[in-house]
Amino acid sequence: MQALSDYLSISSEDCFLCLNALYYKYQYLYSCDLEGENLKKVFDKPVYYPFTPDGNIIYYQDDADGETIHKCDLAAGTDERISSDYAYAPIFDGKDTLYYIHNSQSTRNGVDDGDLVARTISTGEEKVLYSGVSTNGLQYAQGTLYFSNLNDGDRLYSISTTGENISLIADDTGVHIFNVSGDRLFFTSQDENGGVLGVYCTNLDGSNKILIEWTKAPFYRVLLFAYVPFR
Repeated sequence: MQALSDYLSISSEDCFLCLNALYYKYQYLYSCDLEGENLKKVFDKPVYYPFTPDGNIIYYQDDADGETIHKCDLAAGTDERISSDYAYAPIFDGKDTLYYIHNSQSTRNGVDDGDLVARTISTGEEKVLYSGVSTNGLQYAQGTLYFSNLNDGDRLYSISTTGENISLIADDTGVHIFNVSGDRLFFTSQDENGGVLGVYCTNLDGSNKILIEWTKAPFYRVLLFAYVPFR
C-alpha cells in the first residue's frame, strides 16, 4: 500500500492534502497533520483557490489585490503577484507551468467565463489555450487539463497542456464540480435550479461512466476528495 505522502490532492477550493499535511480554508488558510494536530495559520489574510505542490510554495488568489494569482514562498518570506487582474483556479504542473482561468472582469459582476491560460513561471510568458472556460474550477492529470465548457452547456471537456486535442468528456450539462483521482474522473451534473442530477465516475477519457449518486435535493455543496499521484 502506498502512503498518503506519495499523493497530492487537488480536491477543493476549501480543503486539500499535500504530503503529510491537511490544508483547509476557513476564511484564512490553515494546516495541520493527518491526526489533526500541529494546527497552523498559514496566512494572516483571506485567500482563495490555495494550491501548494510541496507545503512551502503556495499559489493562491488574492481577492484584495485585483483578484490576482500570487506565489508565496513561506521559507523565504516572499509573496509576489504573478498574474494580471481577475485570475482564478491556479493549478501547478509540478514543473514550470502554472495554469489558471483569466477573466476580463470580476466574477462579482456575474461574468463567469474566461480564458484558460498557461503561464511559464520562469519567464512569465503566457499563452491562451482556450476561451470560454467556467471559473468554477480547473483540474490537471497526466498532461491533460479538465474544465467546464461554457461554449457547450457547461459540459466537461479536456484539453492538452499545449492547447490541442480538445475533447468532450461527458454529455451531461451543468458540470460545475469535478475532480481527478489517479486514472478516474469524478463530476456532478446540475439542473438549471442548482439541483444535483447525479455524481458520476469515468475514466479520464470519459469512457466507462458510472452513476455513483443520485439526488434531486437542492444543491448546497458536494465535496469530492481525490488523491492524485504526484512524482
